[in-house]
Amino acid sequence: MDDDPRLSRRRLQGVHVLGGTGEIEGILSRARPDTVLVTIPDAPREQLGLVIDTCALAQVPCRFVRRHTDLDPRSVLGATAD
Repeated sequence: MDDDPRLSRRRLQGVHVLGGTGEIEGILSRARPDTVLVTIPDAPREQLGLVIDTCALAQVPCRFVRRHTDLDPRSVLGATAD
């Protein structure tokens, strides 16, 4: 997923962009990923909260990735992603 609507339905580094975060519920349902990797941990808290909460409801693990670090969202936001 990517929030830039120009990237929707395109490929980024060989990976299909399935839509934006506003479509996360449907995308998780269709794609059934093993894990969601969030690469924009500096996004607004509300946007990150939506991703974390939706992943939790779908029972999909969510991780924040910063260059060389893989972070649990609880350590970034103090949120519950379980």
